[in-house]
Amino acid sequence: IIGLAAMVVRFIFHDSTPFILVSMSIVEAIGVQLPTSMMVQCLMDSIDYGEWKTGNRPVAVIMSASGIGQKVGLAFGTSIAGFIVGALSFDPNAASQPQNVLNSFFGINVILPMVMYIGMALIFVYLIKVEKRLPQMRADIEARKQAAAQGK
Repeated sequence: IIGLAAMVVRFIFHDSTPFILVSMSIVEAIGVQLPTSMMVQCLMDSIDYGEWKTGNRPVAVIMSASGIGQKVGLAFGTSIAGFIVGALSFDPNAASQPQNVLNSFFGINVILPMVMYIGMALIFVYLIKVEKRLPQMRADIEARKQAAAQGK
């Protein structure tokens, strides 16, 4: 929410002053770090959820999927940004850039992340609902394990 609020300020003022650009970029960075620091906990919760749904503890699968997803995201994100810069006739040696280049950079740096943050917020709302069920899920898992141990 913090990062999204900073992007809304940047969107409204269209980075009209260096102060807005720099200060809101700092606030965005703080806002990005908050959900990023929760990713490990979300992965652990998804392991419990996977065990509850399937009866198997999918630690390796979930951790591998997370690592692969991060690597693919970084690879495509970097290459897509380079492709966009190349397609816009960006000239790194020019004293000023054409308006279409400036508008595209604004869209890449403000509008696209805003859309992604809204999507992340929806995912976190779902995770909050799932997290409320975690104690019951863990109790169900323990009951299954005890039943399996007594059946042997």
